[in-house]
Amino acid sequence: MRYRKSSRKEYRPPLVCRYFVFIFLLTIVSIPGYFADAEDWPTYQHDNQRSGVTSEKLTLPLNAQWTLAPRQKPRAAWEGSPAPNDYWHFFKNLRPRSLFDQANYISAVSDSIFFGSSSDDIVSCRDMNSGEERWVFFTEGPVRFAPSLYEGKAYFGSDDGYAYCLNAQTGDLIWKYKPYPQNKRIIGNGRMISVCPIRTSVLIQNGAVYFCAGIFPLEGVYLCALNPDNGSKIWEKTLSDSPQGYLLSTLDNLFVPTGNTNPIVFSSTDGRKIGSYSNGRSGGTYALIVDDKIVSGPGYTEAGSDWLNTYDTDTRANVASFQGNHVIVTDKISFLHTDSRLTAIDREAYFSASTREAEMRRRSEEIRKQIKQMDVQTRSEKSPSLLDELTTLQSEMEKCVQAKQAAVLWSAMCAHPYSLIAAGNLLFAGGDNEAAAYSMTNGELLWKSAVTGRAYGLAAANGSLFVSTDQGTIHRFSSGAGVSHWIYY
Repeated sequence: MRYRKSSRKEYRPPLVCRYFVFIFLLTIVSIPGYFADAEDWPTYQHDNQRSGVTSEKLTLPLNAQWTLAPRQKPRAAWEGSPAPNDYWHFFKNLRPRSLFDQANYISAVSDSIFFGSSSDDIVSCRDMNSGEERWVFFTEGPVRFAPSLYEGKAYFGSDDGYAYCLNAQTGDLIWKYKPYPQNKRIIGNGRMISVCPIRTSVLIQNGAVYFCAGIFPLEGVYLCALNPDNGSKIWEKTLSDSPQGYLLSTLDNLFVPTGNTNPIVFSSTDGRKIGSYSNGRSGGTYALIVDDKIVSGPGYTEAGSDWLNTYDTDTRANVASFQGNHVIVTDKISFLHTDSRLTAIDREAYFSASTREAEMRRRSEEIRKQIKQMDVQTRSEKSPSLLDELTTLQSEMEKCVQAKQAAVLWSAMCAHPYSLIAAGNLLFAGGDNEAAAYSMTNGELLWKSAVTGRAYGLAAANGSLFVSTDQGTIHRFSSGAGVSHWIYY
């Protein structure tokens, strides 16, 4: 492997200047609350639950500071939908469900940002304020996921089949690990990649590093847990699935998206497979964990396509389904993001009604199956009481639908459907050639600014908003005046 540090010479100001800078820094850090609202963004969507929520407070209006522009735009692993229509269920124009690398998503700690590239096979570290390169590390395959930053180290995987750990400050390699024992290569999306590429993020939890390698079960698919300091193996499991996307975790479990099929849950202690989720057409690589529930999509249900399905993480039962692209959850309110709207929902009231509705719907299905399986005589004896129960269940389900409608606090137009995060009391959304901020109180559009391409990635850290697009550009916005400039790499 090769890594290259920045060739910029270090500038050391005169002693008197350094003295006054020291006094200035000492003064501002002694001001109570000066950095109280500054927060890092150490992994994709901020945390291992992929919540997309940070306490970072950004002051509007935000001004463009710099734009990183690559020589080549990202090259997604799977472009377009492999099956745009499901003729058996009469669903058309289905969205791709294995999309996780449309942009160069960033992670940020202190005054540095980090991102991988699927076109240049690198991980890069940049100065947050200037955008200038600090170091770059080359792999032998596309890097499709944002690095995870933990205790001064950067962790990520590559299509070359290796998981890497770097010194986050210098870019020096600390260790690398490849579970697949052979060096077989294949052509993937016009690139030479390992037959066992790493197509999940690397996640750090409970003193271990977790990732999956491989997408072809016949060639070998692995779920690995390593020591984060030296890369030594804690345990390794062979899977019969095709893991793809950003891993999620709770204290005890790992949740693995699989693209076109349902997410799977494993024990983080020993890699034991606990199970998958009940809706057979959920799929999707978008997922987040909220309390004791996981939201996954875009899948499709009997009601139509492009649905987000919510499951209980313990029972794995489907407790709610709703059409949308993303969900952001705060203490009491959930924000649902669709192609054209932002909607605020009283979370407790909505899920209470939705869970009860799901239970009654399952009971209704059981009764219908029971009636269908009865012979003529039994049906004439028992069906009246069962039909009365069905009528009661239908009435109660209608009340649940009304309760869910009453749980809607507000709904507003939103022309930015590709990404959504929450920072402080603002919602930030990404659209076509534009990023925008909306009020959490009423959905009012408060700010917007031009970007280059579709804004699929958003991150808020240490006073700045970062927007990543499908053209590979990364834009930085902050409340500082600044002079917007482009940096080509």
